[in-house]
Amino acid sequence: MIAHGVNLSLRPLKLDCGVRPLMLVGHGRTVRDEELDEFGASAALALFRSGLDNVDIAWRLECTPAAAANGIASAREQERKRAA
Repeated sequence: MIAHGVNLSLRPLKLDCGVRPLMLVGHGRTVRDEELDEFGASAALALFRSGLDNVDIAWRLECTPAAAANGIASAREQERKRAA
């Protein structure tokens, strides 16, 4: 039997950078896997405009390709609403 444990004595220092973390420390799961927030959607749109496809964007943002595609679509929709 193998026991799994987490050493909590080596916690990283908290950085106040104003951005949501991509990974929850100590949980081993991503924050953005099924749905992107407004910051993730704008980042996905910027990456899409730089020439990356949905799979590359999903890998960089640590989400599913469907979430990346939905984020790009929602960011485009928000831009259209602001322009109108």
